[in-house]
Amino acid sequence: MSCKDESLFHYSDIGAIASIIKNKKLWLTNIGFLNDYEEMVEGVRCILNQSKKYDFSECSYIAENFSKGFLMGVLGSLSADMDSFIFTCSFSRASNLLSQWRGYGNFAVEFSRKSIEIEHSLVECVYTQVKKNRVAKQLIGEVVGEFRNWNQESYGEYQYDPAIAKLRIGAAAFKNRHFEAEHEVRLIVSGADVKSSVLHRSRGNYLVPYIELPIGSESISAIHIGPIADQSLAERSLKSLLRSCDMGHIPIYKSNIPYRA
Repeated sequence: MSCKDESLFHYSDIGAIASIIKNKKLWLTNIGFLNDYEEMVEGVRCILNQSKKYDFSECSYIAENFSKGFLMGVLGSLSADMDSFIFTCSFSRASNLLSQWRGYGNFAVEFSRKSIEIEHSLVECVYTQVKKNRVAKQLIGEVVGEFRNWNQESYGEYQYDPAIAKLRIGAAAFKNRHFEAEHEVRLIVSGADVKSSVLHRSRGNYLVPYIELPIGSESISAIHIGPIADQSLAERSLKSLLRSCDMGHIPIYKSNIPYRA
């Protein structure tokens, strides 16, 4: 959990905002259906490059070979099927950001990071190459550490799922540098156990897989209305919704950006 609380903003359309307020659930989208069509590519590439440079000297010969094979196997499966069981919900540290209003929707829910992290882990997105290399090296070290004493006799004693999830979630946090202005923080869920929970919503001519994750109403700090034509009417409608959900105490703020949407 963060030592100091901060606000995180989830930008979306009015329908999604209403769903969050009424149902107290977040929608986590399959990572293969996000706006960046290179999702996971950047992370897999960087982790693979760093694994080739990694110092395995503290491992036994057999543990080193197993660790290398494990890394190649997991990263290779991500390259082959990047959107299988990885779902994410995106937040931004930036409030009232025009590119976010234009790209994701005219409304935003402001969340308390501390409140979210009581139940869920959040991951910082990584944009610069220097930081990507550092994070990738650290991630590899954590995975290799799991198998430092690995041997064939103890094969059945190891739990491999945590290391697989660590690589999946780690790779999902790497973003192309052109998205840096979004200051993104992600809630990521990974694992085959979510398969039975997958839902689908329509977008144009295809379906978007997603899962729902409960979120406490106490984590919602405010609602924000973007630079739209009739902010006052939108505010009235949101106040009505909040009152009906016993959340009338939550403030609503209107963007002051002079943008004619």
